Amino acid sequence: MSGYADQHQAFLKQQTILFVEDDPFTRSMVTEFLQRLVGTLLVAEDGRQGLALFRRHRPRIVLTDLLMPEMDGLTMGEMILAEDPSVLLIALTAFDESPYLHKSVEIGFQAYVTKPVSGLQLREILLQCAQNLSSDNETFYSVPPQSDRHTEIPAESAPVVLPVFDRAATLRRLGGDEEVLQTLLDTYRSTMPAIIITLDELLFFGDNQQELITQAHTFKGASANIGAEALRGVAAQLEKAALAGDLAAMQALLPQLQKEYARFETETRHSYLQECS
Repeated sequence: MSGYADQHQAFLKQQTILFVEDDPFTRSMVTEFLQRLVGTLLVAEDGRQGLALFRRHRPRIVLTDLLMPEMDGLTMGEMILAEDPSVLLIALTAFDESPYLHKSVEIGFQAYVTKPVSGLQLREILLQCAQNLSSDNETFYSVPPQSDRHTEIPAESAPVVLPVFDRAATLRRLGGDEEVLQTLLDTYRSTMPAIIITLDELLFFGDNQQELITQAHTFKGASANIGAEALRGVAAQLEKAALAGDLAAMQALLPQLQKEYARFETETRHSYLQECS
């Protein structure tokens, strides 16, 4: 690590950062990264909780998801800047949320981190924040690297065969930390079956479109973060159908989601047994 990085890493270790994310899987993964980088970490599950924590502790850096229930990250960020314009706001966003990203820039967010989250990318953004805070520089807007993004599905093209589990790319995002990868896999496998059951129940009753959108979006984001590319692809189609209110399309896609999840379970547990042998 260079002297520049050492200096700003030490500065980060003295800072309090607020992190706001509604998806439990993403929240767990990013929390793992942040705990190694900052002095005090405050974690909230939605914008209302985040705003309350901000008002109580007055952190100088806020990292937040944009799409959340109760209060979204855009509304929270706008209220925070109205109370303290010196706060550095960082948006946590998926590649397909560009309208929200553009709105975040208009509000005054200074940087963004794309999902699936890379620990190296997050560290670089926070070091830039430390540089700004320690030297009172002008605010910045940082464009993240593209190399570790997941495979985008072309709108009109031949079918793309997505990997069941992109272990190599996920490990790169985690800085090669096998222990963190295994922890995240355990979290993913313990939470995703419940979402599949919830989707099934919601489709049976068919009267809560917003919750269908939320559950499909959560599944998509968690799958992207863990490198479950085939599952992410199906979940993205589910979310698109939910946004369109197309229950028939969602009902047709749910068995595919269940099948892909079974494949993911088999592959990841087989890989783990191979690692242990």
